[in-house]
Amino acid sequence: MSAWAEKNAPGRRVWALEGTGSFAAGLVVNLLEAGEAVVEVGSLKRARGAKNDRIDAIRAARQAIARDAQPLLVSRSENGPCSDSVSRPVRHTCDVAISLDGVAHVRLTVTDIDRSRAFYDRVFGLPVAVQMPSDADEQTRQQLAFLYGGVIYRLGTGLLGLRPVAAAEDRFDEDRVGLDHLSFAVADRQALQAAADHLDSLGVPHGAIKDLGGSAVLEFRDPDNIALELFTVDAG
Repeated sequence: MSAWAEKNAPGRRVWALEGTGSFAAGLVVNLLEAGEAVVEVGSLKRARGAKNDRIDAIRAARQAIARDAQPLLVSRSENGPCSDSVSRPVRHTCDVAISLDGVAHVRLTVTDIDRSRAFYDRVFGLPVAVQMPSDADEQTRQQLAFLYGGVIYRLGTGLLGLRPVAAAEDRFDEDRVGLDHLSFAVADRQALQAAADHLDSLGVPHGAIKDLGGSAVLEFRDPDNIALELFTVDAG
């Protein structure tokens, strides 16, 4: 569509759409992704049975030029999808405003750092990214106060943290607001079986490997009852 527009309307242009929700939402997103500018015009007034694409296009263009339209939806390459040249907020497409590359880190609140570290070290063996040195001076302790006495592990390209601030009697419940479970990716079903064997050797209870049809999962819990799982998607 962008190629067609470049051929028929080269240079600076604006797409005027009659409604950008529901059926047109996908079109809006695709246009924005392609670096196009989009404006939402109001419903066009027509006589009954008088729909005419050429006349409708002219009416839409007049609305856009007269600014009798919903706020301009600007591509990421310009001012960002949630503002136009006069910084007016837009509707419908602000859900595509922030471009994400993945999850940077997850930090779990735990009750006992020694118990949790023993579990995560034995189960996953992740390298430590940040922890409080045993001989830390006061300045270092202040700089690392965000650890709250916990630890941060390296996990792939991200981080996994443990923060020991919960009351000793507290227990995780996935039916409360917040985290439901934390899922880690593994290479394949063979890795899932190896993980199940490893958990068995540690005496860590776990469920059976579940076949989800094209994927599989192995579920277990940490000492605070936090729901964990290992997940894989079948190749192909």
